[in-house]
Amino acid sequence: MAKGTDDGWLTFMNELAPFTPKKLHEQLEKLTGKTSGLTPATTSNWKQGKARPAFADLPKISIAIGQAPTYLAEQMGMIPSATEEAGKIVKLQSRVEALQKLQAELDPAVADYRNRAVGKVVTEAARSGKWAVGVWPAIEGPKGYEMHVSDRLDFTRVDGTVATREQLENDLRLNPDNTETALGKALDNAHAVYSPNATPRWSDRQSIGTSGHDASSPAGTVLRYSVPRLTALFSPGIATPLATQGSVAVVSLSVHSWAMDTAGFLARLLNYGFTSTRALSTQTHGFNIDPQVSRAARQNFHRSLLIHPETSYVWGHFEVSGAPEALFPPADQWPNTLTCVWVRESPAIFEKEIEKPAKYIDALDKTNEYVDAEENSRIIVVDVDDVDDPTGDNSAMLSKNELRNAQMEQALLAAVKAVKIMVDRGFLDEANTQAAFELLRGDERSEIAKQMYKWLTAEKLLHKDWRRTVAEWH
Repeated sequence: MAKGTDDGWLTFMNELAPFTPKKLHEQLEKLTGKTSGLTPATTSNWKQGKARPAFADLPKISIAIGQAPTYLAEQMGMIPSATEEAGKIVKLQSRVEALQKLQAELDPAVADYRNRAVGKVVTEAARSGKWAVGVWPAIEGPKGYEMHVSDRLDFTRVDGTVATREQLENDLRLNPDNTETALGKALDNAHAVYSPNATPRWSDRQSIGTSGHDASSPAGTVLRYSVPRLTALFSPGIATPLATQGSVAVVSLSVHSWAMDTAGFLARLLNYGFTSTRALSTQTHGFNIDPQVSRAARQNFHRSLLIHPETSYVWGHFEVSGAPEALFPPADQWPNTLTCVWVRESPAIFEKEIEKPAKYIDALDKTNEYVDAEENSRIIVVDVDDVDDPTGDNSAMLSKNELRNAQMEQALLAAVKAVKIMVDRGFLDEANTQAAFELLRGDERSEIAKQMYKWLTAEKLLHKDWRRTVAEWH
């Protein structure tokens, strides 16, 4: 190494001072062997500061002078001393314990925050003197394991006049006495989303008002919004089953895949955090974001997250752009620990839910071709189908409540299937994944997590052969 001295290497020379070059050479020969290439001239140059050993040789030299392997590096200030580190470790452990206590309070606190946020919306609507709001808690999920997944809000004008989304949003922005502006802030804080088709709720279909962005659209007396709970934002837990699975993007071509709900379930199964491009766009632009602006914002957020994903997070995104590669990172920029779960809708879903399905079916074909050509193990495909007609002959059509419960169960099944494939491919550790499942029942977890745990128990997924059970599902 280059000649010269500094404080660290002066310390090194001082530590070698009691030893003759010959004695030091002999001790090193015992450790490294006769073929090491060291000579008494080498050790003499070290003592005089004419040469320096490699950093990797310092442990052997420390042993040669009768000290612990880390002694010289510590004395030279190249690494912290064990004593200093012990003190830091104690402080860090105390901090970890404090964070664990905070985490224990966080999950139920998120649920409680939703309760207070919805309550604030109702309060501010009443204070406005112009708007009334009805709340319908949406309790959905597998039969016997239903959960409080969202709150449906029906807005109507107290004077009985027609209500459009545009009218409400203009009132919230422009009211001079700020009473309705406070209502707008309450909707923003609740992360409310416009959801005219989400049921059940208080209003009937004939009474709803449309978006108002199209002047030719008919108006009704009720505006429909929702405050999500299953897909509300939350942070990662303390213990997560990381192996090489750092983050997960759950993608689909349409909202009718229920991919956002799959993403919410998946995040809880892994004890990861959750976000969605829709939530990020409303957080940035407010609940009254224009649909076209929202679409562009969601796409931008997704592109950014694909290249710079947050570790231990799951996020959800849907779009049909005609370019299937928009759902996935470029091959040469794919983060090492990112997995994309494509919740693939069947053509039957598009034909049932979308007035002109050709665009979506074409996008489905193109995305299939893209995924097949990529042959990327980090793309996991989970199929979902139309659960409204399980026999395919219209003989067993479901009621609205049964339909939503079946759709929610399919979303949960899709999340479990995705976890199984991640374990199969070595992205997740088997034992740690099972441990993450067990954490769902913790006292600090939300009621959604606890219901998921009960369902996992009933489905016999809390034992070592759980993956075989999933593989046998049809």
